[in-house]
Amino acid sequence: MKRSLFLVLVLALLLVLFCSGTAMADYSGSCGENVTFSFQPGTGVLTISGTGDMKAYVIPSDLPWYSYRENITSIVIDSGVTKLGYGAFDGCSSVTSVSIPSSVTSISDVVFANCRSLISVDIPDGVTEIGRYLFYRCYSLTEVTIPDGVTRIGTCAFNYCTSLTDVTIPDGVTYIGYDAFRACTALSSITLPNSVSSIKDNAFYYCSSLSYVTINNPDAAIGTDAFASCSSDLLLRGWTPSTAETYADEAGISFESLGTRLGPCGDSASFELDHITGTLTIRGTGDMYDYYSLRDIPWYGCRPMIETVVIENGITGIGYNAFLDCMDLTGVTIPNSVTAVGSMAFRGCFSLTELVLPGSVAAVGDYAFRDCGALASVTVGNPNAALGDDLFRGCPSGVILRGWAGSTAEAYAQAASGVSFEPLAAASGRCGEHVTWSLDPVTGVLTLSGTGATWNYNKTPSPFEGSSSIRSVEIENGVTGLGIYLFSNCGSLTHVSIPNSVSFIEGSAFYYCTALTNVAIPTGVTDLRPLCFSNCSSLIDVTILNPSCVIGDTDYDVFYNCPSSLVIHGWAGSTAEAYAQAADISFLPLDPSAFVLPANLTAIQADAFRNIAAESVRIPAGVTSISGNPFAGSGVKYIYGAPGSRAESFARDYGYVFVPYTG
Repeated sequence: MKRSLFLVLVLALLLVLFCSGTAMADYSGSCGENVTFSFQPGTGVLTISGTGDMKAYVIPSDLPWYSYRENITSIVIDSGVTKLGYGAFDGCSSVTSVSIPSSVTSISDVVFANCRSLISVDIPDGVTEIGRYLFYRCYSLTEVTIPDGVTRIGTCAFNYCTSLTDVTIPDGVTYIGYDAFRACTALSSITLPNSVSSIKDNAFYYCSSLSYVTINNPDAAIGTDAFASCSSDLLLRGWTPSTAETYADEAGISFESLGTRLGPCGDSASFELDHITGTLTIRGTGDMYDYYSLRDIPWYGCRPMIETVVIENGITGIGYNAFLDCMDLTGVTIPNSVTAVGSMAFRGCFSLTELVLPGSVAAVGDYAFRDCGALASVTVGNPNAALGDDLFRGCPSGVILRGWAGSTAEAYAQAASGVSFEPLAAASGRCGEHVTWSLDPVTGVLTLSGTGATWNYNKTPSPFEGSSSIRSVEIENGVTGLGIYLFSNCGSLTHVSIPNSVSFIEGSAFYYCTALTNVAIPTGVTDLRPLCFSNCSSLIDVTILNPSCVIGDTDYDVFYNCPSSLVIHGWAGSTAEAYAQAADISFLPLDPSAFVLPANLTAIQADAFRNIAAESVRIPAGVTSISGNPFAGSGVKYIYGAPGSRAESFARDYGYVFVPYTG
């Protein structure tokens, strides 16, 4: 009897040990070449460890954890894993949390599909795409963090995420796929940034609580039924005009304008706001309108977007209240055609630090710069300019007013409290045996005049060495060569105009001109010597018009240390093309046939070809009259025409690259 009882106890003990041993056992194995997994049934934690990519599991039953996938409550990806394989956690319906390390840079399609209990996910910064069906039918998902590097959100990525209430689409996403957010019934608002250019069919279909949608890209392609069957009070917000406005009108959806992108701002003046760069351009002729009511300012609702104002040549007056409360405005370009600045024109431009009024400005209205809280200096180029009352009220004490000695600016500064005066000094001299230079201290334009070549400055510093005052260089016809280190370290230089009389550009002539972004080398230049544009760290566009120009030597270092995005434009079969190929620089051939105007044309009216997509326009020799800028707002960069024609002077006046062409 005792023996039997002993055997029963032993068997019972073995059974307990066996069962408890099973409960504590880890489920483990391989799920990639150098990636393993382990599952702890007691905690419900599935851990993925190792280095490199996980395997793809197109067939769910191939998953190593398929048989117990519904028992997994938490997923931990260890650092070292770089890719989550296709369908990796599909159907893990009890998972509530996922930890993804920064080492993961790729998440394949269907990875978290049907994880019906998953509440939130932080996607690491290295991931660039939200794959197809990634969170399909994740019914409990309430929020997800999409990193800034993501550019695409794939088809059905968040389809039927019925608890999703908050999602931020970062600026950088360009594509939102078919049915991407379909039936996200708890989503009430969404903002699509400037970068989104494509919203596919049914992207937000049946988001029944969706009441507010903002589309910042005015040209975004919006697919069929992208916002169909959403809330009955859905309000679509976008620009006027825009594809969002058109879509809302056609779909019978309420629309609210973010502001007007383009339109009139004077009897013969118009404006255009680039929503991507934040540049507001004013173009045309004559005065801008005065704005006595804030609601009449066409860009008033867009003020937070405006960072730069460019007023083109031809505008004569800046209107009353024109740029009132443009709080993020940091830069303003005013041409020599402007003669008057209206009262309170720049009032409340809190980020504006400096302003240059050219010599043409004869009058500045009262309170023009009032409450510009960061304003450090204003330059007045006209010695006799009439300056209004309280120009600098609300500006920092010690704001500097620059002007000529004995000018109205000096008198104003002496009479005003908290305003300092700094006299302008014109500078000039020689930089060649027969070449002189002069620097306009108001505009920052350096002009080279005379005949022959400039001196080389490889032994003594150039008079322009390291100058931060030079913004533009105008070289007049007659100068034949640009010497060594001539413009070295001119860090504020953004524009250079080279005439056909120049035949060579010496080595390091533009060394470290770090703000120079583009340059056109005319037909007359036959020799670009080594390193002449070296370390121009912003130079991305160079046009070489002489098909036989000698470009550097076998070291291929004319553009040494320039950006990898640099593009050389030139004629097919030219030395420019050969050089680009040898130096591993992108090359684009010139094309005079891109947009050819009729041969019998004699006059072109302002805005006649506004917004055409062509990069090149050929203007016939018979054209003798061109009003304003017919190509304003277009993609035109090159003007082809006969040397000495109206086409050439027009190109020079408006900053286009002129290409001599008589074909």
